[in-house]
Amino acid sequence: MDPRNAFRDFDWYAERMLFIKPAEGGEVTPFTCRPIQAALNRFLDSDQTKPRKILVLKSRRMGVSSFISAKFTHIACTNAHIRAVVAAHTGPDAANIFGIYERFYKLMPDFWEGIPVKPERRGGTGQSLDFSKIDSRIDVSSALQEPRGGDVQYLHLSEVAYYPDPERYLGALLPSFPITGRGILVLESTSDGPAGFYKDQWDAAVDGVSGYEPFFFGWHEDPTFRLFPGLPREEWSDEEVELSRRYGCDGEQLAWYRDVLYTQCFGSIKRRRIEYPSSPEEAFTNILGTVWERSDLLPCLELAEPVWSGTVGKQGLIPHREGDLLIWEQPVDKSERYFDYVIGADVGGGLADSDLNVASVWKVPRRGMNGWPVQVAEMSCRQDVVTWGYTLAIIGTHYNRALISAEVTGLGRGTQATLMKCYHRLHRWVPWDKYRSTSDTWGWETTWKSKQIMVGLWDWLIKSRRLTIQSKELNEELLFFRQTGPEQYEGARGDDRVIAAMIAVCSWYQHMNPNVGLADLRATLARLHGAMPRAQEDVADDLVKMFKRSGQQRNASFERW
Repeated sequence: MDPRNAFRDFDWYAERMLFIKPAEGGEVTPFTCRPIQAALNRFLDSDQTKPRKILVLKSRRMGVSSFISAKFTHIACTNAHIRAVVAAHTGPDAANIFGIYERFYKLMPDFWEGIPVKPERRGGTGQSLDFSKIDSRIDVSSALQEPRGGDVQYLHLSEVAYYPDPERYLGALLPSFPITGRGILVLESTSDGPAGFYKDQWDAAVDGVSGYEPFFFGWHEDPTFRLFPGLPREEWSDEEVELSRRYGCDGEQLAWYRDVLYTQCFGSIKRRRIEYPSSPEEAFTNILGTVWERSDLLPCLELAEPVWSGTVGKQGLIPHREGDLLIWEQPVDKSERYFDYVIGADVGGGLADSDLNVASVWKVPRRGMNGWPVQVAEMSCRQDVVTWGYTLAIIGTHYNRALISAEVTGLGRGTQATLMKCYHRLHRWVPWDKYRSTSDTWGWETTWKSKQIMVGLWDWLIKSRRLTIQSKELNEELLFFRQTGPEQYEGARGDDRVIAAMIAVCSWYQHMNPNVGLADLRATLARLHGAMPRAQEDVADDLVKMFKRSGQQRNASFERW
């Protein structure tokens, strides 16, 4: 083969010009494609008349970044007027990727059979390979830096799921990428959990609506992921037997799997499924410590676009396409006596760096009527505590003078004071751990004990499929809502919507069951939600144990229901 023509063949070029350091260390070796890398190369070379866009979901250490680095080096060194941009999610990871490019260039021969093959590199600082004489360049940076302008024909964005703000970053960079002609755009990442930007991108690619070709590479597809000797069949765990049945894994692969499970994933199968998934479903499994799995929430979801969006002003509700108030269902006629509305309100500080104010609006059955809570509206914004009180009053009035239960812990007392001046259907706090018939406190107090009750009741409603959730943002917060200690919960991606929704539903529960003694909570839950799975009995026992005293509770505001 004439070397001048051979230079266009990536496999020929890579095996002779590019050298890579093995993962286990030792002497550098010529770059040869592993099966996964070869599959990507076949697709990228299959049609040279239009840009190739791929989205890769993968296990760790599959060699995707190494392959793309080799591919871009080949293109930039053998073509003029090329610009490639590479971004990683952190500075150290960007430095690691740039190290691959530097090694490729440093070890590249100057000549091959008398033909110059190593383009002259312009000196300078920074992570770039600038071949000034052929006007080609490769820039490597982290997603923490602002993307540079100018035309870019080749883009590689590594571990996109972990970018601080992937939508903003891609929104600034993608206009530089051509929509016609030749070019390559690669988004690749391991999963960061069951929801979020990368999960949305993956779903869009699988559905064929984004223009990206989806590629998934499971750990078992890499022939190097093996350990000798293999794991004897009689020692396989149930999980390992299933991996063998479903994916054909042999003893050597399962020996590697078990080593990774205990040395890198601390014995957690959940963590292994995120870091080294066998399927896309495993990749998007829930993160460690979260309260609910995706499978738990799925039956409760009726995610839909809102029928109305707008803002709230002195005049009432004002339509606006990008408003903060989203409505999925307008209030039923006031003469309809089967349903009522309850609003749970979380109170933020109103500052740019403070938590959000959130109002979660639910349609609920009146006492004695059939039905279960349905989310009908949600508002999230940043307002001072006084303005937020007036905003809640307007939303409550719109929903047939809904019962408003505003959190008074922290900054919420200012909002509650405003509500008491202008609104007259407010939740009166009833302590869950004391025997009292009345309370002097208006609003909802979020304490470690009440949060346990909130989570416990929501767990019952979710597991028994009695809630209807319509907000995508609430769904995402629920997926990342986790237990961080025996009595502590927090949202890995915020929990303002979760707290507001929990307050609303728990306020409704208290109103529906005003005479339920705390010692009878388990029996009441069983009655309301039917027989509970054996695995949930311990949860109910734990809830009951929280209560130091028992008895019946009443609240004057309950009588409205």
